[in-house]
Amino acid sequence: MTVGAELWIEPQASERACHKLADIAAELRDAARPLRSPGTVPIGVTLMAIPMREG
Repeated sequence: MTVGAELWIEPQASERACHKLADIAAELRDAARPLRSPGTVPIGVTLMAIPMREG
């Protein structure tokens, strides 16, 4: 899955989304197993939400 977007949203929605992204990152971190453990598959993950300047 790939998502790229520049969005104009209310600050509260941004805060909620950032909390959800942090939850997803923690879930993936907790699910991580040693390299090549039986029954695992490799994935690459990049999560980023940054404030942008009006311009």
